Amino acid sequence: MKSSKPIRILVVDDHFMVRMGLSASLNVEPDMEVVAEAGKAEAALEAFRQFRPNLVMMDLRLPGMSGTDCTAAILREFPDARILMLSTHSGEEEIYRANP
Repeated sequence: MKSSKPIRILVVDDHFMVRMGLSASLNVEPDMEVVAEAGKAEAALEAFRQFRPNLVMMDLRLPGMSGTDCTAAILREFPDARILMLSTHSGEEEIYRANP
């Protein structure tokens, strides 16, 4: 059986317990690995540059720079980045704004 590399994930959410829950849930999967976490957009940008994850799980609303703006910034610098937007709020328009 051929072993594949795990999906490397950056989890971004301003709520510590949400980040911890997502990370714990993802890390038990054999084909997934949380390589970094961030509670603010600026830290997410730096973590993306440092770890180059395969996937970012991005909270829509963050303090300071929003998740939408952070997503747009990552995609400008890394057009092939894969980002999954997360939110408990309705409002699809905010998500569509993240795609530059």
